[in-house]
Amino acid sequence: MTTDTPAPAAIRRMVAVFGLCGFAASLATRALDPLMAELARDFSAPHGQVALLATAFALPYALVQPVLGPVGDALGKRRIVTLCAVLLALMLALCALAPGLSWLFAARVASGLAAGGIFPLTLALFGDSVPLAQRQVAISRVLGCSILGQLCGGILSGLVAEHIGWRGVMAICAAVAVLAFLVLVTEARGRPRAPVGPRPRLGDALR
Repeated sequence: MTTDTPAPAAIRRMVAVFGLCGFAASLATRALDPLMAELARDFSAPHGQVALLATAFALPYALVQPVLGPVGDALGKRRIVTLCAVLLALMLALCALAPGLSWLFAARVASGLAAGGIFPLTLALFGDSVPLAQRQVAISRVLGCSILGQLCGGILSGLVAEHIGWRGVMAICAAVAVLAFLVLVTEARGRPRAPVGPRPRLGDALR
């Protein structure tokens, strides 16, 4: 934990900024689940093959988390979260533009990798920055934003896909990720620079 205790307003700002990031990272998790029949029809593919798109996001999302934790320690948690946010936005945009199922599958894998770096590093960042007395409340609010993202992704995609199609759903997810990235960048520019201390080398952090 840092020696400087952040003001309550700063903690609320962190919750808002990283809550949006958690929402954006989770929004695409279930967004395609109600649209499997439409995807199978569009790509003339078996339903079983199209259903793997859910695993294509969830598996890398889980597997990348133990790796990006040490990377965040070595290179800076905020920096990696910001990098993951912009990568998530790009990969979700590629999902919306995918010309074929293989492209969509690859973009889902990459977006799962990017999303998997946001939430765990956010929790670690709150552990470093927020005093113990406020930490659990702050983390629970960010967790709530992440859960809300999953719920909205599954529910709203089924409601709006009839009007905008699955590509439109992916475009909305990409737009939310872009918004999260822009908010992260804006918040970082308005934050006073902390003294730079020694960071662990990446090789040491991965051991």
